[in-house]
Amino acid sequence: MIQTNPILSSESSHLIAGSLAKGGVDLSKVLGKDAFLRLLITELKHQNPLEPMDNREFVTQMAQFSALEQMQNLNKAFESMALLELASQAANLLGKNIRASDDSGNDLEGRVTSVKLSSGMPIVVLNDEVEVPLINVHEIVM
Repeated sequence: MIQTNPILSSESSHLIAGSLAKGGVDLSKVLGKDAFLRLLITELKHQNPLEPMDNREFVTQMAQFSALEQMQNLNKAFESMALLELASQAANLLGKNIRASDDSGNDLEGRVTSVKLSSGMPIVVLNDEVEVPLINVHEIVM
């Protein structure tokens, strides 16, 4: 018997899965590119025509906007990679006996007969009957 699942033992996989399962970052609290553009447009509308915005300051703000957009693109790519990694981990459990817990905390044991995605999160199916989220898998049993 193997005590811990070598595929799922890293805490980062569980943190990623938990974060993604809970909806990730609260986007309503993050200043996005739309808010940044609205602020920039408002600033341009209300500037003093006799003392317009300094060109260097404007270029700096545009560079910040570009950096923000690239960071958002990277974040989306990392989220996609994390989901693919979780799906791969679930697929590696096919045919193996595992111990897990259901959403109520009840212990389950069985052979993984299939894997599916539900709302983008991998679900392992035990003995063609019980569906268990991948993050609830505790160990692989030999």
